[in-house]
Amino acid sequence: MTFDLTEYEVSCIESIRTLFMGIPTHTYLFPKPKEESSEEVTDKQEVPVEPKEPKDDDEDNEDKNDEKADDEKKTKPKEELFTITEEKRLTWAVKMIDQDGSVVPRGAFVVKKDDEQVIVKNQTFFGMDKYQASKLYNFVHLRTPIHKTWENIVAQQYIDKSLDFADPVDDDIPYGCWSVQYEEIINTVVGRSLLWPGYVFYHKIQTPFYGGFYIGNGLKNVDLCFMLP
Repeated sequence: MTFDLTEYEVSCIESIRTLFMGIPTHTYLFPKPKEESSEEVTDKQEVPVEPKEPKDDDEDNEDKNDEKADDEKKTKPKEELFTITEEKRLTWAVKMIDQDGSVVPRGAFVVKKDDEQVIVKNQTFFGMDKYQASKLYNFVHLRTPIHKTWENIVAQQYIDKSLDFADPVDDDIPYGCWSVQYEEIINTVVGRSLLWPGYVFYHKIQTPFYGGFYIGNGLKNVDLCFMLP
């Protein structure tokens, strides 16, 4: 199930720092945004006042205090709460992990010749060597581009539009949010996300085999920018 989340819902979800409960219907409570809160009633209906018998000063003061307390109860708005289910939170987390991850080697996918809006697997991709695979700029995000490098006029003469249609991993913010290392025993380059601990991509050297997976608690490392050197 997919949800169209508002900016306020996203901000609320991002403020949650606890682990997932594992209960889709579990709810998190937040105050309603001001624009959605019910407006206070300012107009008061005029009620004909019946003449009252004169009272002592003490009784009059008590009546005024009671009337004032009643007015405060009527005019004071109740705090309205806004709920977000864990199902929505999980949906957002999966979407963000997929957006910030989904890493593939550069050249593994190409733009279709007769349709620039279609991306297909490159049947001629047979892998990168150890030097190429150790460089982050040789890995890209398989997603709708955010930086849109092909629109950079200065760089157009240096890029191949059929290959460089996606955002390179080394442009991710904060810089240094990826860790790449070569595993000699299995002859594979492995990249780990420091922003989403648990996301890993890999590429077996000089073969067309690559992939990625996520095994984590669903929490984003929002303090990463303070942890990097």
